[in-house]
Amino acid sequence: MDEKVAETFAYEFKTLVKNGRKVKFFVDLKKANAAQLMKCGVPENQIEISKFSTVLDNQDYFSHRKRERENRTNDGVDWGEEIVT
Repeated sequence: MDEKVAETFAYEFKTLVKNGRKVKFFVDLKKANAAQLMKCGVPENQIEISKFSTVLDNQDYFSHRKRERENRTNDGVDWGEEIVT
């Protein structure tokens, strides 16, 4: 996601990824959603976070991000990314 969207999330939910001059953010939406629910008064013991990932479990769930990566790889471009914490 781009920086403008990432700014709406707290720091602890974001990971900055650099690819050459290109910079983008990944957000842990599962943690961000759980935090938002708890802030609204939902007890933590009533929140269940799925172990599934649309990227890793894409045989059962569609992943737009995985599809984009596959398309970029098929274009013959190496989109290796450096994760910055």
